[in-house]
Amino acid sequence: QILTFAVSINVIAYTSFSLFNAVGKTSFYLKYNCTSLIILSVSAYPLVRNYGVNGAALSYLAVSIAGFVLWKIEISKLIEFHIKDLSCIFLPLINTMLVAVLVFYLNQWLSIDNYGEFIGAICLSVLVYLFIGFSVERVTGLYFFHDVMIIWRTLKPVQNNK
Repeated sequence: QILTFAVSINVIAYTSFSLFNAVGKTSFYLKYNCTSLIILSVSAYPLVRNYGVNGAALSYLAVSIAGFVLWKIEISKLIEFHIKDLSCIFLPLINTMLVAVLVFYLNQWLSIDNYGEFIGAICLSVLVYLFIGFSVERVTGLYFFHDVMIIWRTLKPVQNNK
């Protein structure tokens, strides 16, 4: 779970490496790797020694968060990018994290061997995902689902009435 969260943060920075290279800012990749090296060299050994595999995941999470902060600073300089512009990523990310927490806690009461309970847990997860999504959408005004529906209607082929 820690690694899933860390990778989801890391994806944002990794996808923009080509953008920085395209505009001639290859120093971003160097800064990112140097930051990763420093954080890993300081945090990996003590965390792995004390917490094992979870410590390694926490060390990678620290690298991901530092890389995201560095990315935010550099992308703001490059194209005046704001965190609000990532609204299309944050809603699914928040939803997925909350559903993962729900499944983690429901795992104690549900048996994966029983197919009915397994399918029920999947259905409950989908309902919770949609409920959280609509709630966050209403509170923050990001309108992710609304935008998805507009795109769906735009791409949906026109059906002829016969």
